[in-house]
This record gives sequence, structure tokens and C-alpha cells, in this order.
Amino acid sequence: MSNTMYPLLLLLFLIVCVPLAQADEPKPKPITIATPKGWTELKLKDGDESLNVAARFEVGDKDNTVRSVVLRGSGSLKDNVNRWRGQLKLEPLDAEGVKKAVRPVKVGGSAGHRFDATGTDESAQRIVAVVVERDEGTWFFRMSGPVDAVEKQLKAFDELLASARFAK
Repeated sequence: MSNTMYPLLLLLFLIVCVPLAQADEPKPKPITIATPKGWTELKLKDGDESLNVAARFEVGDKDNTVRSVVLRGSGSLKDNVNRWRGQLKLEPLDAEGVKKAVRPVKVGGSAGHRFDATGTDESAQRIVAVVVERDEGTWFFRMSGPVDAVEKQLKAFDELLASARFAK
């Protein structure tokens, strides 16, 4: 083989093999979060990746289970607040009502909105959710369950929020 063939073979190797090796490298996670003490991180379900679910958690016993999810989603703040209110069997709010129903919060250095509501029916469920709008999309941190059980997990939920780090 001539000396001029070696550079061509090396170039061919780099064109074919390097992209293949890079394809096997894991993609960096778009967000990292720490599992709060006492919480169990659940294995993601089939289809969770297509729903942009980053993590699912559970804590409590059979009758007082609190569930939490971290995911990237879409929709306006008003749409999401009213969807959560609907899940609690509460009436929807207009834009001004939504502004009053949320408070500002910071997560991973990004500004967000915290929503906290309790249903009035006999099941008495509570939802605490944080919405963070970023360039790569809107992130949701949601915790729900029986009122008393959610109340007991507020500190852990705040620890989850404090641990969140978004990829650059």
C-alpha cells in the first residue's frame, strides 16, 4: 500500500467510526434532582420518555400515598393551573385569578410560579405544583395526594426543588 493511502484510510475511519462511537455515549440529562429522604424514586414507565418525564417519586403508605413527578411539558400557566384545579373539582380561574393563585419561586436559578390548592370534596386531595419556563421548554414539579400527607411532605418537596439543576 502506498504512503498516500494511509491518510485516506485514516480519514475514512474517522468519518465512519467516530460518529458511531459518539452515538453510544449517553445524552446528558436535561435536569438533575436529588431524591428527598424517605421518598422512593420509581422506575419510569413505558412512554414516560415521550412524555418528557424526568422522574417519578412516591412516599407514604397505601392510604396516604403522595406522588410527585418532574417533567417537561407545555401549555400556559393559566391552562395548567385550571387543569390542576379541575383535578381537584374546583372551578377554573380567569387570568387575574391565576395571578392571585400562584406565588413566585426560584428553581435551579430560574424563575417560576408555585401553585398550591386543596379540593373541597370528600376525598380532600391537595396539589402543589411549580412551573418553570425555560428556553428548552416548561418544567413542572408536581406533588399530589391526601391533604395531611402532602402537608407532611412540603419540606421534602422544597428540598427536591432546591436540588434541581438544569443542563446548560
